[in-house]
Amino acid sequence: MKSKTNIDFARLLAWLEGNLRAEEAQLLATQIEQADEETQATFTWLQTFFQTREESTIAAPSPEVHALLTRQFEAYAQARRHPGLIQRLLGTLSFDSKLRPATASFRTAGPDLAPRQLVYSTEALDVTINLQWREDETLSLTGQIFTENEMTPDTFVIQLVQGTREIAITSTDALGEFEFHPIHAGAYDLIVSSDQTEVLIPAIEMAL
Repeated sequence: MKSKTNIDFARLLAWLEGNLRAEEAQLLATQIEQADEETQATFTWLQTFFQTREESTIAAPSPEVHALLTRQFEAYAQARRHPGLIQRLLGTLSFDSKLRPATASFRTAGPDLAPRQLVYSTEALDVTINLQWREDETLSLTGQIFTENEMTPDTFVIQLVQGTREIAITSTDALGEFEFHPIHAGAYDLIVSSDQTEVLIPAIEMAL
């Protein structure tokens, strides 16, 4: 049984950034191996985030998104001075309309053309994704963020990543809605971030 080990979040970041001495890094590696599932899940999330950040080719954002990202970075830098303020979560699939038998009666245009809805959940927010074929045989993605308290959502930055390359970046509107199009079918990662929360949704299969 894994022990309840309290590993400071700032130490995990320092290790992944290469800022610990060899002795400290070795001790921390042992502590992570013996840590509880929550700590190991946080570490796995951080490893994935760092790998994506290092390998991705970042496209130049629009002026509006650039200004928003600047504010997000300032908030992130402030939070780094007070570790633990930002939640880092992994989204899990909680609903897929393609797997619901009742949707079959609505597929009048054939199963490959029917819209598809996916819902990914975390303890802080839910992300709803709607996929629809376009006439040029690409996909249109619309989505919405629902926060835990069901009040008007904060503004979130949404990144769409495929492999080691960032495909697109956008931000939510006042209702928490966002969209990407056109998108080619395939597997994508979605990164959702705000001043207080970062959510990674890995390997979303963009297909109907």
